Parts: sequence; structure tokens; C-alpha cells
Amino acid sequence: MKRTSVRRAMAVTAIAAAAATAAACGNGGGSTSASSGSTSGSSSSGGTTTINFWVRVDNPSVGLAKQFNATHKNIHVNTTVVPDAEYVTKMAAAVRGHSGPDVADFDDINTPLFAATGITENVSSYLNTLSFKSSLNQAEMGLASYKGGYYGVPYINGSSVMMYNKGLFKKAGLNPNQPPTTWAQILTDAKKISALGNGVAGFTIPGACGGCTVYTVWPLIWASGGQVMSAFGANQTTTFSTSPQVTAALKFYRELWTSGTVASKDRSENGTTWGQAFMAGKTGILLGTPVDIPTATKNGVDVGVAPIPGENGGYSTFVGGDELGIINGSKNVAADETFITWMLGVKQQEYVANPWYLVPVRQDMLTSSFASKYPIAAVGLKASEQGQVPKSIGFTAATEDANAPWVTAFEQVVFSGADPATALKTADTNAKQILAQQYQQQVGG
Repeated sequence: MKRTSVRRAMAVTAIAAAAATAAACGNGGGSTSASSGSTSGSSSSGGTTTINFWVRVDNPSVGLAKQFNATHKNIHVNTTVVPDAEYVTKMAAAVRGHSGPDVADFDDINTPLFAATGITENVSSYLNTLSFKSSLNQAEMGLASYKGGYYGVPYINGSSVMMYNKGLFKKAGLNPNQPPTTWAQILTDAKKISALGNGVAGFTIPGACGGCTVYTVWPLIWASGGQVMSAFGANQTTTFSTSPQVTAALKFYRELWTSGTVASKDRSENGTTWGQAFMAGKTGILLGTPVDIPTATKNGVDVGVAPIPGENGGYSTFVGGDELGIINGSKNVAADETFITWMLGVKQQEYVANPWYLVPVRQDMLTSSFASKYPIAAVGLKASEQGQVPKSIGFTAATEDANAPWVTAFEQVVFSGADPATALKTADTNAKQILAQQYQQQVGG
């Protein structure tokens, strides 16, 4: 689950059509198997209720569903893997055709879209039955809230962190147990590591990957007291030009680039190969999600993990991840809720942390015992207490697509030395138009 990969564009027309269908007739409760092409509706026979579960590629869901089936006799989960690039389109088509799953695991950034278009059911009453509701990640809960209700349940916390190569720190004369806690320290440490030569870079920038930069640059901004987007709604816009911390962050990245601490190929890095140099022991500091750590460790890299710092201290994170939703029209809501509750259990959330190197969504799991057993996940869990994630219908188009206003401004300032004030003002103007258009198409006036 590469949380720093480029998100795919939303299927606007398909979602809008699905919303109209859901509103008109409530959607049927069938399910389709997108991976095999076969169709099998939800059913209850012989005392066993079968629910259909759509999941994203390469995440803990398939393994957890198998564990659930092995321990439950009265409910059976049929799992279908749907690629991220096809997820929104397939979901819209399935709901429109009355063949959607009962439960879905989806990219948390799509939760507002699914809520506003009637794809997911209101689960507020169910959430109120959970004894640990108050400990569920607040950023993801915010994404799930819509018109006074909740239309998703936090499931995986894909928070970004700062990873660093302890071996390179030591070779560069730095304390491997003292990661940088300010931007100035990141720059100083990156310069010393780059001076080692032999193809070693002190820092890495995913220069052409909008989905990567929101995970890596925005936490720097939030930790410094800045914001990147106004409140959710019809008049939402980005706030790049009116938040001084955004300008400061891009100037900081510009200095990292011009000081020679970053590999030249990073300018065109679109996310497909990002992290490979770190996993090979050739990068000192990487901001991102911990999914690269297993391979790096296997390659002999001693990886340290710390929160992403603000300019002068503090920390934050981009709370990416997954939410679970009951899809409009499911005939097996009681079984759906039983399954979701089980997925949020401590043991299952520990499985998210190991072997997947992701983060639980329950803050009540952040104990000394958990930190001792899962130190990497504990850093992300702690960071997510200060984490954020923008709530928007047009998030991808405005910030992550190849030609998104944020991506354009980032490239102009960091790599070409453009005036931040001009580039960011243009980005805000263009983003506002995109956000308004997508909100109107999905939600209406």
C-alpha cells in the first residue's frame, strides 16, 4: 500500500450517475467480483450470512478477511481486490447497477465523495455503540462526517513520518539516535550526508508526484502552524498564497534542491521508483510512509523513524489511509457491523502495524507496551495525534494530478526558482475553480 503514490482521478460522471440511482431507488444489495468477473449476491443459507467485501490492492484486508473467516462460522466474507486506478469508477458502476459490495475498504480521501453521493450508508448509530469511538483517528473521522452523520469508519492509518538511515548518519559524523527536529537541522544533516559522495544523497524529493508531496510537504506546513485548504463546502479553495508557512516550506525545499543534497533525477520522480534509493542505502532522509522499511531493513539499512517536524519544532503528519463503509443497499447490515467491529479489534489493528508497517486508527492503543513491541507504528500513531487530512470533493484534481495547481506551483518554485507569491496565487485561483466545479458536479449547489 504505497501511500505516497499518485492518486487516480475521480470518475465524476460515473459517481454522479450512481448518486442519482442511489437517491432514486436505494440501490440493490447484490455484489460483484471485479477480480474474476463472476457475480454472487449477498446471501444467507445454512445459518451462514455471506457478505461481499471490496478491498484495495496490496493492503492488510485480504489477510484479515481470511482470519475472520477462520474464526467465524455464521458469517463468511467474500473478498474482491480492486485496483486503485479503477476503484471509484467500478464502485460507481456497481452501485448504479445494483451490484455493489456490502462493505468496502477505500482510500480515506474518497470518503467525502462517497458520503455526498450516497455511495455509503450513514453509520452514526453503529459508531455510537463502539466503546472506543472517541479514540478513533480524528482526522479520518472528520473525513467521514457529512451533514451531521458519519458515512465511514477509520480502518487504516497511513500517516507519513520521517525515516532516516542511521548508518549514513554515523558515517557523516551525526548522532544516529538524534534525528532532526527542525528544518534547519534537516538541511544541515542532509548536506553532511551528501558530502559522503559515492552516489549518496542527503534528502529525496518526489518532484513530479503530487500524491507524494502532499504526504511529505504538507506536514511540514501544518507542524509550523500553516494551512493548505479552507473548510469543506461549495466555496472551498486552497490557501497556499495566504499561508506564509506554505511559502516557507517551498523555499526550504528550494534550498535542499539548490544545495545539492538531492539527486538530480528526483526532479522527474513521479512516484513509481521513489524510495528505491533509500531502500538501497543511498539516501539519508526520506519523508513518507513506512512501507519502504521492510525492504530497506532486508537490504541491511538501519532505519530510524521520527515525526515530520515544523520549521522550529513540533510535528505533524498527513493522515492517509483507509476507511470502511457499508455500501448503500446492503442487505446484511448486522453482519457488516460485526465484521467492521472485528477489523477494529486490537489484535487486527496490530496486524496492520506488523507485518504491514502501517498504523492503527485507535489512539487508545498508544501504550508503552505497544511502543515497545511496534516502535515504528508507535511513531506514526503519536504523530497522527497532530495529523491532518484535507476534506474535499475535488482533492485529486486540485492537488495530485500531474497538472494540478499544487503540482505546477511546487515544480515552478522548487526547481525553477519562480516567485512563490505569484506561483501560489495562481495555484489558488485555479484550484478554486476546480474545487467549485467538482463540488457542483457531485453535490450540487
